[in-house]
Amino acid sequence: MSDDVRLNYCRLWQSILRRNEHDMQVHSRRLGIEKMYPLFVCIVTGRSWDAVTQGVDQTAFSKSEVTFAQLVFVIAVVVIRLFYETRVGRAC
Repeated sequence: MSDDVRLNYCRLWQSILRRNEHDMQVHSRRLGIEKMYPLFVCIVTGRSWDAVTQGVDQTAFSKSEVTFAQLVFVIAVVVIRLFYETRVGRAC
């Protein structure tokens, strides 16, 4: 993984913890995610958008979020695989 990807992923997490939606969008875009950045942030955190906007470090997991997190995990595997195949796979 390149330093640029690592840095933008770190900055994405910082923006999530600060609940800064604009920066979430900026750093998601730099990671290759344009319009679907809220979904991407939910996948990265394993939390609902409501939990993200209220503060992932401030809210407990609800029963529905546990179910949601399980679904997000499956989606994340698919997204990571697609990202690898379309972005990283080309560089190899």
